[in-house]
Amino acid sequence: LTSREPIGIEGETIWTLEPLGLPDQSDLDGSSDAPALQLFLQRLASVVPTLPLDAAARTRAARICRALDGLPLPIELAAARALSHSLDDIATQAEADPGRLGRVGRGPQDHRATVRSAIEWSHQLLEPAERIAHRRLSVLPAAFTIGPARAVLADFAEQGDPLDADDVLARLVRRSMISSEGPKGPGRPTAFRQLATVRSHARHALADSGETAAATDRRDAWTAALVEVQPVLGTTAELEWYRAIDDDYASVRATLARQLIDEPSRVGGRLAYRFTYYWYYRGRLVEATRWLELSEQLLRSGDPTDAMLARLNLGTCQALQARVDLVRPLLDGLDDRVRSTPSARLAEVGEALIGLAMAMYTRDEYALLGGLSRLLYWVAERAGRDHLALLADTVGCCALLVAGPPEAAVQLALSVQERAEREDNLTASWMSTAPLIITALRDGRPQDGIQWVDRCLTVHQQIGTGSVGMFLETRANFAAQSGDYVQATRSYAASRIATRRAGMVWPNRAHSQEFLSRTRRELSRADYENAWREGEQVGVADLVHPPH
Repeated sequence: LTSREPIGIEGETIWTLEPLGLPDQSDLDGSSDAPALQLFLQRLASVVPTLPLDAAARTRAARICRALDGLPLPIELAAARALSHSLDDIATQAEADPGRLGRVGRGPQDHRATVRSAIEWSHQLLEPAERIAHRRLSVLPAAFTIGPARAVLADFAEQGDPLDADDVLARLVRRSMISSEGPKGPGRPTAFRQLATVRSHARHALADSGETAAATDRRDAWTAALVEVQPVLGTTAELEWYRAIDDDYASVRATLARQLIDEPSRVGGRLAYRFTYYWYYRGRLVEATRWLELSEQLLRSGDPTDAMLARLNLGTCQALQARVDLVRPLLDGLDDRVRSTPSARLAEVGEALIGLAMAMYTRDEYALLGGLSRLLYWVAERAGRDHLALLADTVGCCALLVAGPPEAAVQLALSVQERAEREDNLTASWMSTAPLIITALRDGRPQDGIQWVDRCLTVHQQIGTGSVGMFLETRANFAAQSGDYVQATRSYAASRIATRRAGMVWPNRAHSQEFLSRTRRELSRADYENAWREGEQVGVADLVHPPH
């Protein structure tokens, strides 16, 4: 006997059938042997035997299977359409509204005639509270946790009593209308998911109820509340905040899409620039740039502080992608704008200046770095915030490396390191290693330099490893300097992958080309290629020795 929910009789054994395994997103040629893809290809071959199942067809088939969450019925219905539609057309239909897929031909016209009718049959068995939750949860795409779920269900009362979100989620899991995926890590909340086909039905039900705008408003208010509890830059509390964003990033992204694209608003513009450091640590600079461009356009007129923060954060992402030419116009008149900022918002401006200053340092834009450093000292003094004073010195030691004697920069960097440890500020800890790394490379002290690079990598492993490519590149330079060319090659390979994945230019620093060329000369072609392949396979942890 099969059923969408347990019957509840003594001796009943529950065996949950999961969707068929899906091809991975990295499978670009459709060569996967995932069960969902194999089922689709089998049905496709029986419908159109003459259709060549080449790499292009398999790639489109994998796209269709992912859009249908690996569910057998929608996959079979989609394959049946190949007699009348191209695979591109079927993929577009599946992604836009998988519930519309229906049976063609003379098959049985029962409740499984369309995907939506199959789900409607289960929907009719739900209690009133479960139906309301079913449709409102459709505004939370992909995985979501109890936080945004409570938000979209907050104002509903069942028979005068507030709806318990935990209870209704448990009931929907029992009825197979959502799935429980467990937490994404220790101590993190359980993640739930509506399959795409179920969510398609729920969206139509939400529209029919007239609640679409209200439900999306509640989701967006939840995102705004998440942004409001953003911790002080660099503190360990940031780690939990970043993980909270990770847990519900699909809902965050849906809010940004609505507030910046579908229904552009200044609220969306202000939300976007608050995520810049998160996007950096997650290696999402290309995505960040797109959101921040929309933010800057929306906020260009209106509150001058909002407009400046949008420009500063956009400039940070552009500079990290080696587009300093786009940043310079954003900085025109920056001194005057910063010095006229209301005192209540100086801390926000200071944190944005820190990111932009360090981005300029990575691009060797030392003149701009010096000006930003001086401005940041002024902000830190006026704001009276301890963490800004520490981070101003962090940027200051990098500026001093160029403008003053290197020894002074090193001493200030070591002082910042001690203070960062006392104040438990991770951002100051890794940023202030820059003078220590540069002087070690200049003086030919690779072992000292590697220790400081590993500190950067270790901190990034705590926060997020999305943008570690530049540090792996520096580590490779030190390995080449010490004569360990095999290790240098491995690190260059890992660096290239990480850097390009984050949307940044590789190599990051001009002097890396000299060390890379030396490494190629010192190894045979076979040894170089073998080491490069090894580097492409290893993770950051395999290359890092924890610093003392």
